[in-house]
Order: sequence, then C-alpha cells, then structure tokens
Amino acid sequence: MPTLRVTVPIGPLEPYAALGVGYGWLPGLGDVYLATMSRLGVVFRFNESIAIGVEGTLQDFYGSAYDIASLGSMMAFKL
Repeated sequence: MPTLRVTVPIGPLEPYAALGVGYGWLPGLGDVYLATMSRLGVVFRFNESIAIGVEGTLQDFYGSAYDIASLGSMMAFKL
C-alpha cells in the first residue's frame, strides 16, 4: 500500500502522520478490498543513529466487516 508520511521535527521529537490507500487481501476470504491505513506516531532521536518511538495504526477494509487498530513501539538504528 503506497503511503504518504508527514513529519514535523521539534528538536529530538519527530511527531508524524501517515495515510495510505491500496488493495487489501484477507487470508481465508479470498477477496480483494479497497483498504485504507492511517497512522499517528512520535519518534524520539537520541542522536543521528538511535531512535525509539510509538505509533497507532488504523486499517479499514471497505466492503468487509474488518477494521484493524494497533498500537506498537519501534526502535531504529543507523549502522
């Protein structure tokens, strides 16, 4: 799913929002649906090489009974 992400750096904090639209396939149902995804998150950069963050995601499969919400953490390392 192609996504567009907008980040607004504020010092070491980087809040962001992302939106995407594409086709979604649900295992076991065998159908393809129009799917959307939206995310809100924030990343804290300790330095240029190490960052941690948290993000919430909502996915919707139009034409089906499935909506998926998730909350997760992340770590990034630049080698």
